[in-house]
Amino acid sequence: GVTAFCLFDSGCTTSILSNEFVASSPVEDFDLPQPAALQLGTVGSRGQINAGARAPVQLGSISYETYFDIANIAHYDAIVGMPFCSHFGLTIDVKGRVVTLADGTRIETSLEGGRTGGGDKFAKSKPKPSPAPNAPVNVRSFRT
Repeated sequence: GVTAFCLFDSGCTTSILSNEFVASSPVEDFDLPQPAALQLGTVGSRGQINAGARAPVQLGSISYETYFDIANIAHYDAIVGMPFCSHFGLTIDVKGRVVTLADGTRIETSLEGGRTGGGDKFAKSKPKPSPAPNAPVNVRSFRT
């Protein structure tokens, strides 16, 4: 499988995959017969949904194929909206930063936002690769 950096959004009425994630994963998308408007929570922020996909989701004990709209979203690979959350009985504990599944499985979340790399101007820089085992340590001199 492919790991996606997700936003659990209690105000979203759909689930969305980013264009960038779909382009770099094995998810097969399809054009919608009629484009749909994507209305966000601010004045004048309107996008358009031109494609969709059915993709498998693995979240704790949940293994399910579901529909996603595909849109140009920033910072995240996917937005998991209320229809998915209510279908599976997910509880979002904002204060505790935990998503709890219906079977009691708790998934720790983070307030750290932003996926790595890509064209997202707010994306974190890609982590440096780990050095090879037994690689020499580069020492720099520091003044004290």
